[in-house]
Amino acid sequence: MGKSAAEIKRKHEDDEIRKVAEEKRRDKLEDKMARDRVKAMIESDKEVRRQKLAATRGEAAPAVAAPPAAVAPPAASAVKKTYDEARLQFRLPSGPPVVQTFKAKEPLSAVLLWLNLNHPPSDKSLTATLSTTFPRKLFTSDDMEMPLNSLGLVPSSVVMVQYK
Repeated sequence: MGKSAAEIKRKHEDDEIRKVAEEKRRDKLEDKMARDRVKAMIESDKEVRRQKLAATRGEAAPAVAAPPAAVAPPAASAVKKTYDEARLQFRLPSGPPVVQTFKAKEPLSAVLLWLNLNHPPSDKSLTATLSTTFPRKLFTSDDMEMPLNSLGLVPSSVVMVQYK
């Protein structure tokens, strides 16, 4: 009777171990499937971005294998926001930073004019040059007639001011 009780107990423990192992296998499989779905969604997003970039450049989209049909697209696609104002923070050579808001369609020359009127250089013979901090871009005379939104200064940016 003691031997049969010990054997029943051992069988019960073996069954429990099998159940736990089966649960672990099932969890691993579900995790792998979830990772595969996420990877497929990332690949489909990359493909969409490639096609949009090619369309904006006027090129034909590169042929890439289509993502698996079993993967559902993201629930809500990102809607590109449009901003009508640019909030610029100026870092002047001396003094604290200055913040000013401009319309997004205003040209960069209007910003430079505002800067020269409100914060003129100490020496009138110096001219201001503008640049962004990150990514580093020095604005040239060709950029002066371009609107702020096409220069990437919308919705807010830090602009370095140097006098030369």
